[in-house]
Amino acid sequence: MTKELVITQKISIILKEKNLTAYKLSKLMDISDSALYGMIKGIDPFSIKFIEKIAPILGVSKEEIQGWILADKYSKE
Repeated sequence: MTKELVITQKISIILKEKNLTAYKLSKLMDISDSALYGMIKGIDPFSIKFIEKIAPILGVSKEEIQGWILADKYSKE
């Protein structure tokens, strides 16, 4: 059983608090839901553009999101 990524957990919590689905988030960000899923699940790398788009929608700073990404990166090593 694999451990859920920090970024996956954090985004899921915020989406629930904001009563948003991942699909709705992808539409707000103007990206495909598969691209969003790939990044959130750690399949695809995060781009700066993605972080800049998602941060204001979630109501968090870009630095906070980068911290989640780093936490996931270093928990694998």
